[in-house]
Amino acid sequence: FGIGAAAGDQARGVVRIGLSRAGMEQGLRAALRSSLLLFAVATALGIVVMLLFLHYIVTPIHRLSERLARVAAGDLSSRLPENRTDEIGRLSRSFNAMAEGLQSSRAAMREAQEALLHSTRLAAVGEVAGQAAHEILNPLSAVYGRLENERHRMTTFSVPMLRVLEQIVNGWSE
Repeated sequence: FGIGAAAGDQARGVVRIGLSRAGMEQGLRAALRSSLLLFAVATALGIVVMLLFLHYIVTPIHRLSERLARVAAGDLSSRLPENRTDEIGRLSRSFNAMAEGLQSSRAAMREAQEALLHSTRLAAVGEVAGQAAHEILNPLSAVYGRLENERHRMTTFSVPMLRVLEQIVNGWSE
């Protein structure tokens, strides 16, 4: 395109500016390449950041899930590292406190069961001993009662008889 320069009514010159289509296309291609390269670098960087973030978040949650499965299976000694200060660290500390509480309550329950078993055994021994004493004392009570009756009868009736026998013996001796 061109622009004319005039002085009054007369044209004095024309300034022409020309742009080549090939130059413009080459500039657009360079801009497109730069944009695509920038997009690829930004996308790659975004993917790397996302993977690092996922690793930072997902790995501890996966570890927590594994430890929960172990606790559910009965392994109460399983613990998580408590080196983080974020929500996952608080979750790890809560998990560890829960596992310790379960472990101590299970130990207390085991001790209580053993004490209950011991007291049940002692009660059974006491009951057997009571029954044995009852079985032994019943006949002994009857024997004791008869012996007491005989002693009473002997003291009542036998003492005068013994005096008579004594007199007879003394009489025979003389």
